Amino acid sequence: LWVGTTSGRLLVLPAGRDEPREVARIVGGINALHEGPTGTLWAGSISGAVWRFDDARSEIQNVSRLLGEWVVALLETPDGEVWVGTLGDGLLLLSASAPSRQRHLTRQHGLLSNTVWSLALDREGNLWVAQNGGLSRWDVAAAGLIAERGGATVTNLAGGPWWQPKRDGPVMNVVAAPEPHHGEILRILNEAGTRVRTRR
Repeated sequence: LWVGTTSGRLLVLPAGRDEPREVARIVGGINALHEGPTGTLWAGSISGAVWRFDDARSEIQNVSRLLGEWVVALLETPDGEVWVGTLGDGLLLLSASAPSRQRHLTRQHGLLSNTVWSLALDREGNLWVAQNGGLSRWDVAAAGLIAERGGATVTNLAGGPWWQPKRDGPVMNVVAAPEPHHGEILRILNEAGTRVRTRR
């Protein structure tokens, strides 16, 4: 069990133990914690900083100071992308393997609000963002194809292909598209022989 405090103490309570032990101190206090699929622990501070803790080496590393508001939500996807939600500064997306690769997303990029309360990933790979004003879903496939047809170069955060139809599991990227474009996107995917699951 991991515990973070507003005074910046990062504690762990190992299985079978009664007392937690302190493993690190984080400047700015800890407001959110998330353990990723590979065991990496991510921490968000009241100051907006994002930290990564390597338990095997007992190392704490600051990976971002781009945000200026409280971090309240963290989520690492199976594809190694880390989403960070804040109270007033939108979203930050960074690569787990190369955290210096970062994208800052706000209402200008389609969020309903810059105040993000929670993040969730569904079994189809869609990212759900709960904000002031409602709930948003990032639709990866539709937006990526539209952007490419428009002449854009679309990659994942590591610089690799954003769409990998032969890969098992979800691949997350910072893209979205209006629903009126979905019919054309489905037609293109069907022509390419890609199977697409829809709710309709």
